[in-house]
Parts: sequence; structure tokens; C-alpha cells
Amino acid sequence: MRINMTGWNWTHPADMKIERPNGVHGMQIILIRSKARVMIGENIYDTKRSIVFVLESCVPHNLYAVGEEYADDRIRFDMEDDDADFLKKLVS
Repeated sequence: MRINMTGWNWTHPADMKIERPNGVHGMQIILIRSKARVMIGENIYDTKRSIVFVLESCVPHNLYAVGEEYADDRIRFDMEDDDADFLKKLVS
């Protein structure tokens, strides 16, 4: 696994909207630490605190604050040949 970016306790105002119609390069693990609305492809999730999403590279997604400051932790990475089994264990 090659880590491209990490972020810890990233915060945004209560009206935050991040829209990524083409996603981002690299897999992502996002731990949402606040209430949020998450759209991945056509699926919409209204979340509570402390939920994790694992996103594949270049998957369209949007993140929205819901009535309070938005906060998350994240890791963006590229997978190497031996990483698939490890990642499957994380999401099982």
C-alpha cells in the first residue's frame, strides 16, 4: 500500500458541500466524525457519527454537512498486489 494523503480531524462549516463527480485518484478510507449526508454513485446515506466508508479510486461521491460542523479522518492510498486480501478483511 502506498499512502498518498492522510487527514485527521478535518473540519468544515455546517454548510459544507464537497462534490466530486469524478471521484479522486486512489482508494479512500473515510471516517466521518459528524452527522453527514454521503452520496456514492446514486446511493445516498444519511449518517451518524463514527461511520467508515471505503471508496475505490475515481468513484463519484459527494459529502455534505447536516446542520453542524462536518469532521472526518481520511487516508487516500494506492493498492499494491498484496493489498486486496488485507482490504477485504477490513471491510468484512
